[in-house]
Amino acid sequence: VQQVIEFGETTVKKIDKDGLWLESDNGIEIGPVVVQKEALMLLKAGWTINCALVKSAGKWHFCEVGNVYPVLEDWVGIATAIDPIEKGAAFSEWLDACELTI
Repeated sequence: VQQVIEFGETTVKKIDKDGLWLESDNGIEIGPVVVQKEALMLLKAGWTINCALVKSAGKWHFCEVGNVYPVLEDWVGIATAIDPIEKGAAFSEWLDACELTI
């Protein structure tokens, strides 16, 4: 383990092929955070994730994930098969089920 950061709340800054980029309340940007493609598809930029990260072998990984909150526009008037709240819960559950060897 090279570094551990307990952020509390972070904002999803961007999502790209390399992973997830997060920004803390005080402007610290971390990324890419390694996340499987299936989990990345559940998130959108602007969402909030309560988390802690660990850097191991030069790559960032989640070591703790709490609540995931969509942005306001995703809460109101969205017409999708999966509710954003359910997507956030699914992402948290997926991360809880992952085994990370550090």
